[in-house]
Amino acid sequence: MLGDDACQQHADKVDLVITDHAMPHMTGAELAMTITAHWPGVPIILATGYAEPSGLQPTLPRLSKSYRQEVLAEAIASAVGAG
Repeated sequence: MLGDDACQQHADKVDLVITDHAMPHMTGAELAMTITAHWPGVPIILATGYAEPSGLQPTLPRLSKSYRQEVLAEAIASAVGAG
């Protein structure tokens, strides 16, 4: 299932999206733009091993690979407004 298809099927159940930048069919940045256009309130975190991935929204939170569990927890808390 493609990321945007999954969001359409489960939009009412999505609290947070964590996506990789490198994916087949679309990048994580493209997925983030699609999600933001259709569901602007859904927080998104982009995980990437690239130093400067192309096509990113400047405000899109990023996790640089490889990351520790504590860093992931902080990013999630920040993205959902608990941090």
